[in-house]
Amino acid sequence: MQQSFIQTWKSNGHAAGLAEGTKLGMLEARRADVLRVLLLRFHGTTPADLTALIQNINDLDQLTQWLDSAIIAPTIEWFRLMIRQQMSALPTASTAAGDEVESASR
Repeated sequence: MQQSFIQTWKSNGHAAGLAEGTKLGMLEARRADVLRVLLLRFHGTTPADLTALIQNINDLDQLTQWLDSAIIAPTIEWFRLMIRQQMSALPTASTAAGDEVESASR
């Protein structure tokens, strides 16, 4: 009986670890996608403040919206404005992240 409990416990731990690893991998891949699109679309390095902001987002849906914005924005400034609007529309938007984008655009 104890062996069955231990096997179940290990199995649950493995499944949780796998799920967390998958989530982290998806976040890293989406961050890299956004940064790559910015690099290719705007022919140069991405501003450091935007790179830091993108690297600190832990919401896959938000990163997906930012990827879409990076694809359609005509300029890096438009991208900055688009993500600022998206962040202000979020009910739990990080004030620090929003301030970072705001101060960098001045």
